[in-house]
Amino acid sequence: MNKVESYIDSLVNDKVITINIVRFYCIGLLLFAIPYTRELFYILNPFNFILATAVIFWKHNQSRVKLAIFFAIIGISSFVIESIGVNTGKIFGEYEYLHSLGPELFNTPIVISLNWFMLVYITAGFSDRLVKGHIPKIVVGALIMTGYDLIVEQTAPAMGMWIFNGGTPPLQNYLAWLILSIIFHAIFRLFKIESEKKLSEMLYLTQLVFLLLVYILLILR
Repeated sequence: MNKVESYIDSLVNDKVITINIVRFYCIGLLLFAIPYTRELFYILNPFNFILATAVIFWKHNQSRVKLAIFFAIIGISSFVIESIGVNTGKIFGEYEYLHSLGPELFNTPIVISLNWFMLVYITAGFSDRLVKGHIPKIVVGALIMTGYDLIVEQTAPAMGMWIFNGGTPPLQNYLAWLILSIIFHAIFRLFKIESEKKLSEMLYLTQLVFLLLVYILLILR
């Protein structure tokens, strides 16, 4: 690593990353909470996925080539699945994307593929802390990932991300999430990638707290 890379790495140590990620979500929560700034929140929303993905690649200590190949597999396959799902209603149920996830292709936000990659990576890191063995890690990681979706579904329409027909996600959505999460986690373990555990936990918990606070705001308004 040359001097420039060493200097940049020193600027993005774990503490600095944590502070800035938390700051980013605090700003996002404030923008969402104030009606006059909510449109700005919608505009900045896609940067959540871009920022998280960039941090994952920067802090990943193993082969970034292997991680990039995994990213490509998950990114392409999840985008295809989401495109089929939103256009047919056959996978997750009848839903549509709204306006806060940026540019779309085939009625599907491009950044949605980053979301799937990020969630697999961070929930895999979380599961590494909880259980041992590939199969338990795959199952637990998939359950944590599906649990995340259960929470985000409560806030997604208000955050301008997506909405299901009738306003409530069907059981089909969660079953699809669980099955896909198991498949994606199995691929992750097949690649023998080790998530950065502290980073994974920080990203997961920060997003979870953010979503819970948004949910509380929705209840109180």
